[in-house]
Amino acid sequence: MAIARHFKKIDIFLTITANPNWPEIKRELLPTQQPHDRPDLIARIFKMKKDALMHLITQKGIFGPCVAHIDANQFQKQGLPHAYILIFLEQNYKLFTPAAVDDVIWARWPDPVTQLHLFEIVKKYMLHGPCGKLNEHSSCMRNGKCRFGFPKAFQDCMTLSDDGYPLYFRPNDGRAYMVNGFLYDNRWIAPYNPFCCEFMDGHANCECTFSFWTTKYINKYLKRTTETARLAIEDQNNEIKQYIQGRYFSDEESAWRIYAFPMHSQHPSVAHLPIHLPGQQSITFHPNEDPQNVLNRASQAESALTAFFAANKIQGPIGDLARQHTYQEFPEHFTFKSDTSPKRWQLQQQQFQLGRMVYIPPTAGERFYL
Repeated sequence: MAIARHFKKIDIFLTITANPNWPEIKRELLPTQQPHDRPDLIARIFKMKKDALMHLITQKGIFGPCVAHIDANQFQKQGLPHAYILIFLEQNYKLFTPAAVDDVIWARWPDPVTQLHLFEIVKKYMLHGPCGKLNEHSSCMRNGKCRFGFPKAFQDCMTLSDDGYPLYFRPNDGRAYMVNGFLYDNRWIAPYNPFCCEFMDGHANCECTFSFWTTKYINKYLKRTTETARLAIEDQNNEIKQYIQGRYFSDEESAWRIYAFPMHSQHPSVAHLPIHLPGQQSITFHPNEDPQNVLNRASQAESALTAFFAANKIQGPIGDLARQHTYQEFPEHFTFKSDTSPKRWQLQQQQFQLGRMVYIPPTAGERFYL
């Protein structure tokens, strides 16, 4: 939320999924093996491809200069890893116009003659359905409707729906191709970025975001607990009513965690700023330590908040700069040195950082008003 607050508009929400048919996986299999027999290969190669794509996005600027990003890794019930990526672009490169969105995000068939490779990828990985009246038993159906809104309506130009959701350019150009016995036109194509689809050689859903719902969506996965499975055992007298709850790890997720690959990352980093009343800052002590020594140390303990007040009292250039910024803005210009005595804020010299004050409920009284 601190990143979204600072950089305002989230530009691109990208979802990429591992493809067990990648040639990098298949060429390492033994003659009798299938991709699901080697979850270590799937996890490692997905990690390499995702890192390579993130390098192109953040360092090479394939969408434009990237000022911030957030990504989270998740594992499907089938086990395949996939990643959710939020991308923030520089102000001059933000997707503010329909033309800019249409240039980055496609929801239409590519040309099967001039873009054959992309055409085959879209044909295999980016089609949704059939669902709705054509297949009421599809997994996406909820109360008789597709929960993703397919089939979409044809669109002559990119517009916004009443709830701020983008309706992408889907021309009624007569292009429709038979796939698995069903004729798919542009209404059944999930939005994608041509470059990312070809680079990942698999599913790469790309959305333009005009609201902050994606921030909530991706943080659900950052804070999400492990998948669980429940088993109820009951006899004829219904004596056992409690569920035995067990954690579930797919093979690919197990391999991912064994290799200690990160589950999520973000740039820039965010510093959590404590809020406390005088004399209520946190300290650490050993249970066997002399209580008087603990009290003496606590009376002189500094925190990021008390150091902020101290920095505002300094006379000179540092104090003048400190008084121009709020507590929440401090990490953007200063670095908190907790290994010095006393602890203090010093001028930022290297990495840019954002600040986020910890949440204080209104019921906290004076702490809330502070």
